[in-house]
Amino acid sequence: MEEKKPAENREPLDMAALESLDFGPDWKSGESASFSRTFEKSVKRERGEKRRDEGKRPQRQQRSDDRGRPASGPRTGGERKGGGGHRAPERAARRVVLPDYPLEVSILPNQQHLFSLVRQVHRSRRAYPMIDLAAILVKDVEACRVRFEVRKREADFRLFHCKSSGFVGADEAGVMRHAVSAQLEELFEVVVEEAEPPSGQFPGVSRCTKTGTVIGPPNHHSYGEALEAWHQAHFGDHPIDVCKAWLEMVRDEEVVEEWKASFSKRERYRLKSEPEGELLSRKQAEQQLARESDGLVASVRKAVVPLAMVLGSGDEVLKQMVNRVLVKERRFPINLAHSLRAAFRHMKLHMFKVGKVNYVTSIKPTRLQSTELAADVVQVLEVLKEHPGYSKQQLLEALQPGAVLDSDEGRAALKPLGWLIDRGHIVEYFNGKLSLP
Repeated sequence: MEEKKPAENREPLDMAALESLDFGPDWKSGESASFSRTFEKSVKRERGEKRRDEGKRPQRQQRSDDRGRPASGPRTGGERKGGGGHRAPERAARRVVLPDYPLEVSILPNQQHLFSLVRQVHRSRRAYPMIDLAAILVKDVEACRVRFEVRKREADFRLFHCKSSGFVGADEAGVMRHAVSAQLEELFEVVVEEAEPPSGQFPGVSRCTKTGTVIGPPNHHSYGEALEAWHQAHFGDHPIDVCKAWLEMVRDEEVVEEWKASFSKRERYRLKSEPEGELLSRKQAEQQLARESDGLVASVRKAVVPLAMVLGSGDEVLKQMVNRVLVKERRFPINLAHSLRAAFRHMKLHMFKVGKVNYVTSIKPTRLQSTELAADVVQVLEVLKEHPGYSKQQLLEALQPGAVLDSDEGRAALKPLGWLIDRGHIVEYFNGKLSLP
């Protein structure tokens, strides 16, 4: 599915968090291959690794219950044996693992968010770790897409792709329902038709606990159609048997009367292309749309869809597979970083490697070959050669002791630095550190 050209006024992705990371070369050691990996430390914290306790934990004080038996005394009846081992089977029973589809799943960047990220790299003139740029994207659900591809050896398996919305699933009927529901209001106009309120005794009405939608009394002839319409309107991507668990029976007379009043105004559907055409129920309109919409759903072996759409779908197997990949990429987005390389080259960014870390920048690092240089340029180069990793403030202090960074004197002293950065002879990293290429 082709993506639209991004709007220029899109909110830029926040890269401010990178500035606090010490993720560049270890300048103090003098070895460019040595790195301080604070990123890995943050990853370990996200994984929930246990920290070592300092000292011993205080022992719990023994308590007595109301009957005078100490808490540490012997238990009877349903006593836990083996250190509470009976809980493990209970947790295992609740953990449902669905079989996977024969698919290769990978996370890709959304083009709009990728363009936003690249614009910031161009504007900053700084060098960023590629792995951290990938981490910024993968943390945002809206910034990513998912690519599904059927494995080559699986000749019979197919995915079904809604051409209008991009929705994808393995159940053709489910994808067709989604496609029809998505196009219903686009092709049909909704006409409110007046009718007589229902008569009879209705002890209660069924109501959705999630949306607050009143469906109606189960003993009314319209209940089946109303139930199906509610399901398609709100939870068409989920099995209807699952959705029924979200219904409650309300026996309030006021709510029953409200349903009667709403029932007297029923929604009917008519094709926009036929202003004088027949009024249809929602079910009839969906059936007509399904019959006449040739090619609405396509059978494919490869599809690229928005990540948010997959996570919000009713296909639990696809969500399980995607979540598994997503967890790995959020821990360390190496696969997403690899996929960014070609995109960055296409967008006129340059990549270089220091030690084990790949950096990306808008300015190609270039060694200065000329020997005929101005004295102030030579001075900057000599300072940074002796002190790689200096900040602008540190460089200014070495060039002009006592000078203020944001002053005419400070700007004049650092003017050669701007010239060197623009031509790639000095690399300015994301955290403000400076170094020769």
